[in-house]
Amino acid sequence: MEKKWFQQPYVWFLISIPATSVVLSMALLYLAINGRDPMVVDDYYKKGRAINEVLIRDKRAAELGLTAAMDINNRTNKILLEFRANNKLILPEILELKITHATRGELDETVRLYRSQPGLYQGQLPAQGLQAGKWYLELGTKQWRVTKKITLPNEKKIMFQPGH
Repeated sequence: MEKKWFQQPYVWFLISIPATSVVLSMALLYLAINGRDPMVVDDYYKKGRAINEVLIRDKRAAELGLTAAMDINNRTNKILLEFRANNKLILPEILELKITHATRGELDETVRLYRSQPGLYQGQLPAQGLQAGKWYLELGTKQWRVTKKITLPNEKKIMFQPGH
C-alpha cells in the first residue's frame, strides 16, 4: 500500500521552504514598521545649512590655536582636561563635551566640564561610562569647537586639535 501525499516526508520538506519564507517576511515587515532608525534627521535641510556655522567655529578654533589633552579614568568615570590656547582667550567656567556614539544614538551624552584651575577642567561621565567602540567627541562653545574621533578602549590620552 502506497502512502498518501501528506505522509511523504519530502512533501513536507518542500512545503516548509516557502512557509519559512512567509514567516520570516512577516517578522521583517513587523520590524520595518515598528523599528525606528535614530540616525535619521527629520529636518535635514536645516541641518545642512547649519554646516557653515560649524565650519566657522572650526576655523575660529584654529585661529585661536586651541589644543586640549583629555584623560578618562575608567574606574571613577572622571574626565580631566588640560586646555591651551595661543592667544589671550578667556576660557569659560564651564565647557560642554558632546560624546556621540558612531551608530547608537541612545548612548550619546553631553558632559559639563567645570574649571578647577586656569586651563584645567573636570567632569563626570554617567555611571555606565563609555562602552567599547567608535566615538565622536566635540568640545567647545558657541564661538569655537575642537573635535576628535576615538576608538575605545584603545585610547589612553585623547588629544584635541583644530581640524582633526
